[in-house]
Order: sequence, then C-alpha cells, then structure tokens
Amino acid sequence: MTKDTAVVICFNQDAGSNTNTIKAAKLGKSGTFLWSGSIVTASSISSSKIRLNSVINSSGMSILSWQDKRNDGGGIYAQNINWDGTFGPLTVIEVISSNVPDRFSLNQNYPNPFNPVTKIKYDLASSSLVNISVYNLLGVLVEELVNIKQNSGTYEVSFDASQFATGVYFYTINAVSESGMRYTDTKKMILVK
Repeated sequence: MTKDTAVVICFNQDAGSNTNTIKAAKLGKSGTFLWSGSIVTASSISSSKIRLNSVINSSGMSILSWQDKRNDGGGIYAQNINWDGTFGPLTVIEVISSNVPDRFSLNQNYPNPFNPVTKIKYDLASSSLVNISVYNLLGVLVEELVNIKQNSGTYEVSFDASQFATGVYFYTINAVSESGMRYTDTKKMILVK
C-alpha cells in the first residue's frame, strides 16, 4: 500500500432481503481499479453479516473480519486479501461455549504435527481485545489469525498453513480485558508436509 492507493470494503445487500456478501476493491489516486478482477468478493456466501472491520498490515495485505450468522447465529469470520487482490486462507473463529471460563488459557493446537490445517482453542475469562498471531522459527510474523474484541467464552480458530513451508511455528495469544488485565501465552506447533 502506498499513500496513493486505498482498499474499499463494503457489504453488498441482496435485493429484498437482509442478507449480504462482502466486496472489496483497490483504487488508485485517480479512482482506477488496481486489482486485475477490479472488484473481488471477499465473502460470497449470502447471509446476514454485521460488524465489518478491516486492517492493512505492513506487507499490504487487507485483513477483513465480520460477524456472520450463516451457521450458528454469530460466528466470526476473517478473510485475507493479498496486495495483488488474490486471497489468503479464510479464517473461521467458532464459539465453542458462551459459558464464562474461570481463567484465560491457550490450548495446544490439534492435530500437532499437522498438514495443512490445525485448530487452536482458547478461553477468555472476560470480554477482551484478543490477538492471536503465528510466527516462524526466526520470530517473523507469518499470519495474524485473530485481532478483534471478543466476549468471555471458549473459542476455536483454524490455521491453514498450505502456503507455508514445513517447520516449527509458534502461536501467541495477547488478550487485554476491559479492566486492563493482560494475558499472554505462546505455544509451539509443527507443520509437516
């Protein structure tokens, strides 16, 4: 991303219903479309979606997240759009339980070793701003899986490593509750192809 470009993301409302899809486009300074497909569909499944958020990381990847009522009435989904308009893996955060855990925790991913998808389960004892990121053996950030505010409960997020090389990776949770309490933990996982 440069200061002369912008990524525009919006809901595309289905006519006569309360369902929608998510569209994105990268525009140049003059308003021209910069991705080869002009407008990309970040979420093609038509369902009721709310709370669309987006960030652009330092490598120019747009990371979108939204609450989606397609399956369970409130799942959180995320989609990566690479700098060139192609997609990274779709990330799904499943609410496993809305019961309030008595403590924060980060579980070991399963399966481990894995190829190419694994799941990471975590507990939030109170409403928190949550970040779960994956790092390679050199400590370089390779994927941000979660970066949103979540209510207390038990969650599970999938990590699709199909675009990464065999090796050891680390995943870290950083959670900051509304009262300012901080929880951080890191675990190791092994990708074998």
